[in-house]
Amino acid sequence: LAYAIITLRSNVQRVVSRLNAFYNSLLQIYASKGMYPVNGVIELRATSLDQHNKVVPDGESPLLSVLHPVDGHPEYDTAVWFSVLSFVHSPNQNEAFRTIEQFVFREFHGNESVVRVEWSKGFAYSLDEGAWTDPDVLNGFIPSTFPASWNYAISVFDKYDPHRIFTNEFLDQVLVKS
Repeated sequence: LAYAIITLRSNVQRVVSRLNAFYNSLLQIYASKGMYPVNGVIELRATSLDQHNKVVPDGESPLLSVLHPVDGHPEYDTAVWFSVLSFVHSPNQNEAFRTIEQFVFREFHGNESVVRVEWSKGFAYSLDEGAWTDPDVLNGFIPSTFPASWNYAISVFDKYDPHRIFTNEFLDQVLVKS
């Protein structure tokens, strides 16, 4: 489970504090029931966003990069990365990860910040099937985090791969125009 909360540098402490308070509370609730669905480490780090024009003249940030600047919010300059690791198939893990994910979406998306999934990790949790299976997250929430670039990026993918060589069933499910 991993996300980046894109926000202002001045909000980093608030974001980390709220994540920590929620996460510790959730673990205590599970522990009081003798349940330990999350049994790995939590990782928090902060980075800046892609500064494409400072690296390459007339350069562009990758359209669907987690660190792509947020359209309409040039003040958002920092990503707070939040990852939760656990052993695969731990009892109640899907429930815990979905609970964490829904908290992050509710608490940080649109309230002085934008939440984006970390593409290489688990996201879009459903209770029964686990990661990458919640259609509302895959086809609604994720595209909403790239409002100006999502459909354009899909058009570029379609243009350069018209025969669908560099895709798979999952990408075909996720990378659709909104």
